[in-house]
Amino acid sequence: MLSKIVLIIFIVWAAISIICQFKKNFLRILRTYDFWGLIPSWTFFAPNPVNSDNFLYYRDFTLNKTTEWKKANKEIKASFISLLWNPNRREEKAISDSMFQLLRLSDNFDKDRLHLTISYLAILNFITALKHEENTIATQFLFATRKFDEFTKPIFVSNIHRLT
Repeated sequence: MLSKIVLIIFIVWAAISIICQFKKNFLRILRTYDFWGLIPSWTFFAPNPVNSDNFLYYRDFTLNKTTEWKKANKEIKASFISLLWNPNRREEKAISDSMFQLLRLSDNFDKDRLHLTISYLAILNFITALKHEENTIATQFLFATRKFDEFTKPIFVSNIHRLT
């Protein structure tokens, strides 16, 4: 009996997910009640296709040295399982969205107050939670972009932030 109920729940969830890919009004209505983000929204043919890769780097400052820039994004190998189960995806998406939001804000926001925005603080929180060099006293982060036919170039550099 329980297995039938679970099967029905998954069938209804799958049907709603498929319907929402075609009927955007239906999706908008359901999103107001989708508190846990269970209904996906896939956009295979986006109006602005991705034409570059973006990276988040950080470096540490100790009393003696400044480290080289290190990639903050985890290298995740794509596998068949990641199509079905990818618990790191939400963290990646949150950081990516924060990066893009911060870049949008940096164009027309007061530079002296940019470090007070939620996007900046979310990224700073992520960076400070990473493993750092021993005796690190401060850290800094950087966004870089690389179009498919170019070298990686920096597009945003944060302030230096004390860790102690």
